[in-house]
Amino acid sequence: DMPVSTLAERITKIKLMKNMSNRELACKSGISHSAIDALVSGWRQEIKRETLLKLIKVLGTDICDDYLKFILNQEENLKKYDKRYLIKTCCVNRSTVERWISGENTIKRKYYDLLKKD
Repeated sequence: DMPVSTLAERITKIKLMKNMSNRELACKSGISHSAIDALVSGWRQEIKRETLLKLIKVLGTDICDDYLKFILNQEENLKKYDKRYLIKTCCVNRSTVERWISGENTIKRKYYDLLKKD
């Protein structure tokens, strides 16, 4: 079995299992070929929820780790945190936290990791 610790590795493994090229994945998901290449190569680490949902439709939820599952329900998951706690723990400003809570912006993995440490 291939290691599957990164999103790039999980996408690659499932693509191989489905005998699917990057171009075919791009076509079926509606994600640009260049964005697929960046995700598969590991060059692009962050992913927006809309892009993740498109990938899930084609590849299934096996591409998701705990962080990706968190961002699928980000607004609900962030409700358990006080805004001041998020600002202090992640060293971000209030408007950033409000965009996370509204779902306008996706919380980055590095901030998710900080929250999970506590």
